[in-house]
Amino acid sequence: MQPFSLIHAEDRALLPRTAEDAYPVGALQTDLFLRSTNAAGDLFMLHMNAAYDHGALRTAVEHAVARHDLLRTSFHFAGYSRPLQLVHRTAEARTTVTDLRPYSRTEQQDYLAAWREQERGTPYDRAVPPLMRIAVHLLGDREFLFCPAFHEALLDSWSESSLITEILADYWAGQGGSPHSRSTARPAHRFAECIAREEAALGDPVVTEFWSAELAGVEPLFLPVADRGLSDGCQACDSDAATAGFLGIDLDPALCAELAALARHHGTGLRQVLLAVHARVLASLIGRDEVVLAVESDGRSEDGGAGTDVIGVRLDMLFYRLRTADADWTGMIRAVLDKEHELRAVQHCPYPEVQRLAGAGELTDIAFGWSQFRSFEELLAVTDVESLDAKAHLRPDVTLRVSFTEDCFTGLLSLDLEADLRTVGEEQLCAIGGMYRNAIACLVADARGVGARDDVLGER
Repeated sequence: MQPFSLIHAEDRALLPRTAEDAYPVGALQTDLFLRSTNAAGDLFMLHMNAAYDHGALRTAVEHAVARHDLLRTSFHFAGYSRPLQLVHRTAEARTTVTDLRPYSRTEQQDYLAAWREQERGTPYDRAVPPLMRIAVHLLGDREFLFCPAFHEALLDSWSESSLITEILADYWAGQGGSPHSRSTARPAHRFAECIAREEAALGDPVVTEFWSAELAGVEPLFLPVADRGLSDGCQACDSDAATAGFLGIDLDPALCAELAALARHHGTGLRQVLLAVHARVLASLIGRDEVVLAVESDGRSEDGGAGTDVIGVRLDMLFYRLRTADADWTGMIRAVLDKEHELRAVQHCPYPEVQRLAGAGELTDIAFGWSQFRSFEELLAVTDVESLDAKAHLRPDVTLRVSFTEDCFTGLLSLDLEADLRTVGEEQLCAIGGMYRNAIACLVADARGVGARDDVLGER
């Protein structure tokens, strides 16, 4: 695809000389920009046990900016016939270094807590790339924090983990003036190709007719606001944002092994099995025989390899309309697989357009996510990272995000629930977590042929 092929000639004549490409702002990007403040985004804090080499980090970041279009992209919602994103030939990433070595550990922690709040409230200028900031906090002679932050409309979670891995692996290889492990060669594919697929889907009557019919008469699904009992041993904790709550549950290793075996038995992956669990829990929680699942999907597996080297916001929502009445666990897993096959040809239609076609406004405020973050394997293999601490921003249209993560080394599963505490109480959040644990236990018991109690989902 040729540069500038997605814009009108009149717009191209208005572009600055620094632009090497330009294309429309995607529907999901637009939605994220319009919904959020310019300060909304994700902040990572990575604890590094090593001496800090500023030259090596500067070079690693420069390499990343040179490689990836999105790190040289500015966003413009005025001045052209439609909102455009401009890819510039060069851009300079902003890196700040703060020396906290003279201070005690308590003083360092107090400073970092205040800095974190300030960072989360500092706006980005979307006309000046990249919409990324990097901060380094020196804690000791061989200890520092690497803290990259991204505007939420810039990268999805896969892209964030991939980019962080890329920068730190390059940094680690280039310490002390050693040759860096990566060149500035750009990926074979570009984010513009993702926008082209989206534009094609928006103009395809087959796609729009499918979604109009698929969601005709659908009843939106919203999380009920109700107090529930606190699950035994369950504690919820606030994240940095006062309105965000987080609950993490590590699944028992034996249970994880049985889930993996069950997925193999059905010829599918863990994600599809856990989607069946998600559907059954929501049906019980909402009290319906039909549910609408908002499933995070980046489409990378369908791009013929293009997705492995292109970063950007591709984490769109796919809507699964499923009936749960009279379906056993095998039937639920099969229903998920059938629906995924059905949606494959229409997945590039952005969810803001799907919602418009449904004519129902918001379809649901509950999102499902699945993460493996295999790219972190490379990082952990070549660096000395003691801990990874990600402080993500809950999407403004999501009240509850249900995310399963597979550990990149052990294969163990964890369940993370993120909720808007203005709507969901901590006790309710814990109760919902208990429902997922019970549902998984019910699924495994069914696979063993043992059977399960009728109230395993907390319906009684």
